[in-house]
Amino acid sequence: LGGLSDRLDLDLVSRVAASPAVGTLLVAGPVSDRIVKAYPALASDRVVITGRLPHEEMHRYALAMDAALIPYARTELNYFCSPMR
Repeated sequence: LGGLSDRLDLDLVSRVAASPAVGTLLVAGPVSDRIVKAYPALASDRVVITGRLPHEEMHRYALAMDAALIPYARTELNYFCSPMR
């Protein structure tokens, strides 16, 4: 839930998108063209990118997921501002 940005481990996300073990990868949020070009697996038909969503709709997407991945990159910024640390 949320878009893809440089704060995330985009290599990991790309590997997940390319994995034959994953049916569909949902990105419930925006992804820049720059990121999709840098990680071609994100352009797969098995990857669904919604673009920006109103916050009040996010719960519907969360209910539709079988599993979630929180791929924060290992950075000092993420360590100090992420509630997932």
